[in-house]
Amino acid sequence: MFEHEVTVYRFMHHYGRKLLADVSEAQFKTPAFAGGNPPSWIVGHLTVSADFILGVLGKPRLLPKSWMVLFGPGSDPFKHLDRHPDHATLIAAYEAGHQAVFEAMKDADASKLSGPSPFEPLKEMLPTAGDLLAHLLTSHEAFHISQLSACRRSTGNSPLF
Repeated sequence: MFEHEVTVYRFMHHYGRKLLADVSEAQFKTPAFAGGNPPSWIVGHLTVSADFILGVLGKPRLLPKSWMVLFGPGSDPFKHLDRHPDHATLIAAYEAGHQAVFEAMKDADASKLSGPSPFEPLKEMLPTAGDLLAHLLTSHEAFHISQLSACRRSTGNSPLF
């Protein structure tokens, strides 16, 4: 179940790691352009999303609830910029969250995923938990990884592909 989506999620994680290798601590809180999201928020948001996936799958969550205020849906990337964890902490949490999702997906309960989506704002377009999960593993991850790529490229780095 979800083999293709997990393959895409694994690819996006690998790509994100390569992008992050070129984003320094000094650049971590600076967006690629005015109004863009800073890398610290992007990484935190993807980590919160991984944590949310764990919850959808009925697994224990890894992050403190305070991270939802900093990085959750609808959070302001700049309002709490001074409270974002440091570069090493965010990257370690990103790694741990993604690894936990890879493990959790191995025994995902199909019956839980056929139930209603737990995320009200997208429920009309993504009505089941499985629909939401497919989005989080693919299009949502790719969207934010592309923002991270823009941050990396804005510092003069050449394309990875």
